[in-house]
Amino acid sequence: MTTPAKLNNFPICYPFLYHNIIGECGNKIYLAFMNLAEFAIANLAACIAAIAVAGLDFLGILVMSIVFVVFTPPASFVLQYWVGYSACANKSTIRYILCFVSYGAAVLFNIVMFIGIPDVSSGLINGIKLVANHKVVAIFHFIMAALWLFNAVFAAIILLLMVRHFRSDDCSVNEVKGSVTSFFTRRAISNAVGI
Repeated sequence: MTTPAKLNNFPICYPFLYHNIIGECGNKIYLAFMNLAEFAIANLAACIAAIAVAGLDFLGILVMSIVFVVFTPPASFVLQYWVGYSACANKSTIRYILCFVSYGAAVLFNIVMFIGIPDVSSGLINGIKLVANHKVVAIFHFIMAALWLFNAVFAAIILLLMVRHFRSDDCSVNEVKGSVTSFFTRRAISNAVGI
């Protein structure tokens, strides 16, 4: 008897990893990962527009935007999407907790991006700086601020959905305590025995 072939979802990661988003978690986790990648690219466009009209005063946010575009999508994939997916697929309490921490950090990251701290991102503060002399670019920064706020709310919703999934999988924090205690007990015994 042959086993049915496993079908990968997009993105195709075969030979590295198998994932079946819809079958095991629902596609909302993947959508959250894609939103962050798209917003990092839109943030870069806003920063380029600010430099084009306002000069080198916005060079810091351009450098940070390039860093976001290069590092945020892979970090988001590994720290959010993959941790969330593997928590659902394996019903692992430790991975759920890592997912909660990761999405909590994502909410905070998006709020910082929404604020638009100078030399960090496009957003409210940088939009206000541009509104007097460069209204079109300021509007673009305000739109980016709204998108970052939307993404913060979306990440919070994903976090709440993962909490609901965690509870429906009958996972508990006591399992983590038991796993950690068991791990350190085995390690202490193996160290004592000299294995």
